[in-house]
Amino acid sequence: MKRFGLIVAVIAVLALTAVPVFSAGTGERVVQDEKVVLTYLAASNWIKDYEYEMAKVFEAETGITVDFQELPPDQYENVLRLKLTAQEGVDIFGLISGIPSLQRMQPEVNMVDLSNEPWAANLKDWARVGASYDGRLVGLNMWSVANNAIMYNVEIFERYGLEVPANYEEFLSVSDRLLAEGITPIYEFAHDLWHTQYWIETLTHQEVLRDPDFIEKFNTNEIGYSDVESYRVGLGQLKEMQERGYFGADLLSNTFEGSWGAMASGEYAMIMIWDSFGTEIESRFGVPESNFRMFPNPLAGNRVRSTTAGGILKIPYARSEDLNEVLEYFRFITQTDRLQAYYDNSPDLSVPSMFGIEFQPTAATAALDAITREEGIGIEGLGLYYDAMVLGKFMQNLFLGTMTPDDVLRQMDAERGITARAVSDPNWE
Repeated sequence: MKRFGLIVAVIAVLALTAVPVFSAGTGERVVQDEKVVLTYLAASNWIKDYEYEMAKVFEAETGITVDFQELPPDQYENVLRLKLTAQEGVDIFGLISGIPSLQRMQPEVNMVDLSNEPWAANLKDWARVGASYDGRLVGLNMWSVANNAIMYNVEIFERYGLEVPANYEEFLSVSDRLLAEGITPIYEFAHDLWHTQYWIETLTHQEVLRDPDFIEKFNTNEIGYSDVESYRVGLGQLKEMQERGYFGADLLSNTFEGSWGAMASGEYAMIMIWDSFGTEIESRFGVPESNFRMFPNPLAGNRVRSTTAGGILKIPYARSEDLNEVLEYFRFITQTDRLQAYYDNSPDLSVPSMFGIEFQPTAATAALDAITREEGIGIEGLGLYYDAMVLGKFMQNLFLGTMTPDDVLRQMDAERGITARAVSDPNWE
């Protein structure tokens, strides 16, 4: 697996060895004395192990190499944006599904319409919605739609006779009991900016149930973060949870890389995460996924489920000189037998993005089903100018005591306004 430090070296080598020409009268690029190398840029943990295996088979059959380049998540979007602006060093790039992240990468100029690709008709509705912008399908989704909720260790709950909390007050009671027994209630990793925001993002669907026009009003600047009482209450309750010691002493230094071990060890009882996380723990530490179940985020009176817009997308770069080869690679990995093997060998994925793939729901999903079937995509997948990393940084400040819940929401509105005006959105004029 290559890291970012190798990107420059790879580009330099290609610049010296590649001899691109254009065949007369066709406008098509021909490469002489060089095999095609597709540079695939992604954040860490976005490339599943089995995709490396498929890429080896693809190279053996076609002679086309896929060069996977992974970056730390907190640096990824900035580096990607710079490379797209420079129009170099990218053929495929990963991106979180949903309107906000697609919008940040200028889909009008950096993405192509994939609607007529042979695999496109096999996409499930949620996978198409999360990979589309302005009516165009611009990405390939081979991820899962995930429920984000509170996962808990069943053995710990049963050992102390704890019931699944149905509201915030019961959640406090359960957490206090865990503390008294010497167990840190919640593993939270605020160091990784992308994650902590899920405590707030997952409160979105209850707002949509109260007002079906909630997202439309948000996206047209009729309302902002500061107008959403669930967000304000949720941030205040998170701060209270920190002050009560529910996150332990390492809240700001904990990382995602430590999450599987933390939950497998029994030192922590709960985590805000997706519903296939238990299978990841089992694959790494052998603790059965059936020992991990879920309940909805209880902050701000919430009782419904929140889903992603479909995880991570694979996007062909519109300016790639090897776009035809990229599309060939996508057609190769989306063949049904390869997709089935991909999901079979990716324990952190659950509901497949395409029809005809067999899968087994996790114990966590079944537990959520028993509580509520009401679910909807969170604001991360639907809200214009939503930036999870920015909210994550402000939430760090909340935990540090340098911002209040109102400060966080006001600053989010200010940041959103700056982004909207930068692209001349008339609703922010």
